[in-house]
Amino acid sequence: MASASSMETKEEKQLRIKTGVVRRLAKEMSAYEHEATEQKKKIEGMVAAGKDEYDIKKQNEVLAETEMMVPDTAKRLSAAVDGLGDYIDANADALSGAAGLAGARELLASLSATDAAGAGGEEEEI
Repeated sequence: MASASSMETKEEKQLRIKTGVVRRLAKEMSAYEHEATEQKKKIEGMVAAGKDEYDIKKQNEVLAETEMMVPDTAKRLSAAVDGLGDYIDANADALSGAAGLAGARELLASLSATDAAGAGGEEEEI
């Protein structure tokens, strides 16, 4: 693998890094959304079971903290997606044969399709 890394141009390396950032942030966004959904279900179950109000209050605080992370993560993901798209456009010639180019474009397309399909997020900058 060392020989493959030494053959990688600086443009290809930046493409790999930027693609990894977008992939990580998309995964993080999904995890926060999933955690919020699970936390809501847990709180509903606690209320239905008549659990202690203090415990329910603490779980609501956990939910609020999770929900606070979603807009920040969405903002960082949007910036990373824009950055990756701009980088691909600006370096199209240098990246024309890059191994990760197709994967980066597929990732951008899948994230655009997910946004268009309807998370209905607060920010829509496309």
